[in-house]
Amino acid sequence: MKLFFATVMLGVLLCGCAFSTQPRSIAEKQSGYTYVPIDPFPVKIAGTNLNGGGVDISVSNLLNSLPDNAVRIGTETYDINGNVSYGPARASASAGHYKITVDYVNSDTSNIKLAIRKTFVLAGADSSARKTSRPSAMLPPNALPHSVEYEVVKPTEVPTNSDFSAADLGWEVYSIPLYIGIGLRVTADVWTSSGKVDIGGLGPIGAAAEVNQLRGSMVVQTLGVNGKSISAALPIQSELNRTTAQNAIVSVGAIKALLYSPETIVMPRIVGMYLPLGGDKSLVNGIISQLAREPVLWVAPTGRRIAE
Repeated sequence: MKLFFATVMLGVLLCGCAFSTQPRSIAEKQSGYTYVPIDPFPVKIAGTNLNGGGVDISVSNLLNSLPDNAVRIGTETYDINGNVSYGPARASASAGHYKITVDYVNSDTSNIKLAIRKTFVLAGADSSARKTSRPSAMLPPNALPHSVEYEVVKPTEVPTNSDFSAADLGWEVYSIPLYIGIGLRVTADVWTSSGKVDIGGLGPIGAAAEVNQLRGSMVVQTLGVNGKSISAALPIQSELNRTTAQNAIVSVGAIKALLYSPETIVMPRIVGMYLPLGGDKSLVNGIISQLAREPVLWVAPTGRRIAE
């Protein structure tokens, strides 16, 4: 039943069928409290060496250790200054640059604690004279929103100062939820040319490309899944139009049916995260940089080893 529901939801999103906080910058106003897909990162599986240590992981054992099936869609919006904001799927959009990502994942949720602080430049000040504040704090009225940047470190690496506490220096510790598992991803990178264009799913995006309302490219990829049949099912077209959008939907369905095949090779990956605060590209890049330093430890919910 869970698999059927996930399949239905995947079809709706592909075909197009809270919290609140005071805005502090342009990107913060539009971002936060949302799913952010990221390029797959390896994890360290409890009970094995790094990334399984070369030990085969059976499909059945791994899927039994991933309790959640979900279809998640996220939108990255790029403004004329190159700033990026993150948010949920949009039914329509003004002319601009957007990246729409649809993920189908079998996953578990883990957490990583990170210390974050915000820096900014005041109007009329030298750009090297950056001020610091806590991420949850409002920007001063004379702060330049486009100058906002984030520093992200592990809590044990917060610089110490005998005169000021970490909080006084602008640091706050957040627990960042990470989605760990396997799945499929379709990404459409588009530039819209008219005032209102439907980018709520691959179907509408392909239709809009057909009538020259937008241009762009599309990528279909697997997340921690490989195998001869999987590779054969991947489409090779990158051009975005109605036909390639339909082909992507068909290939996702074909690959999804192969996830339970004993011949499929699987390896859990970090596929996305939940952004628990308003931020921009520098915040997301800072978190990704920390994830890239060393694999996150993942303990299967079953409490047992999943490697045979």
